[in-house]
Amino acid sequence: MGGRAGDQVTAVDDQSDYPRGVPTTKLSGFQPNVEAILGYSPDLVVAADDTDGLVSDLRKAGVPVLLLPAPKTLPEAWSQMERLGAATGHVAEGAALAAHVKQSVDDAAAKAARAGARGLTYFHELDPSLYTVTGKTFIGQLYRRFGFTSIADASASGDDYPRLSPEYVVSADPDLVVLTDTGYGDVSVRNVGDRPGWADMSAVRGGHVIEVDPDISSRWGPRLADFADLLARQAQSLAPAAAR
Repeated sequence: MGGRAGDQVTAVDDQSDYPRGVPTTKLSGFQPNVEAILGYSPDLVVAADDTDGLVSDLRKAGVPVLLLPAPKTLPEAWSQMERLGAATGHVAEGAALAAHVKQSVDDAAAKAARAGARGLTYFHELDPSLYTVTGKTFIGQLYRRFGFTSIADASASGDDYPRLSPEYVVSADPDLVVLTDTGYGDVSVRNVGDRPGWADMSAVRGGHVIEVDPDISSRWGPRLADFADLLARQAQSLAPAAAR
């Protein structure tokens, strides 16, 4: 089958908005309605979760379902790209895309390694209440490829997505702060220094507080390569700090 799998998409849920021009509908991405989905006469449904028996209900209606939950590892992400390509009749294209994204991540990680970026720490801010990630999460594994360790790893919270106290973040003094919540209230790169104690943090003083589109940092598809490139650039600029 020639062309792109994207040309075969007839409808996506209300949470799926990339790339521009996708046929977004009012279908709920959180509470999928089988009857509403069947109204689009799909030949295949791709879902992240089997919510309320979605998979069995669709299969009873004669519609195959490809279940692709959020990947837990990088190899799983490559595998999902290949599986999606195969399910849509684009085996070679899916394999090529997976290989391209994997190579992009490998190349970016190699740049960071050549710069000597090891022993760096980061705080990945999910929201203003200071929820973050540990190295056990998918994104934490990606950070590790670039020589970064989450300050949450030493928090002993036992949670992969812990909420840290303001005092803990300041005392941990991360080399890099990544804000994925600048859409919340007044959170911005410019004003985090106004938080108590933050003005003296290494990342703030050194200009290593960055804003990242939450879609790029939490939706694990081909844009993994974009996030990897960003981490490589940060690792390269921070490499001297690794020798502290």
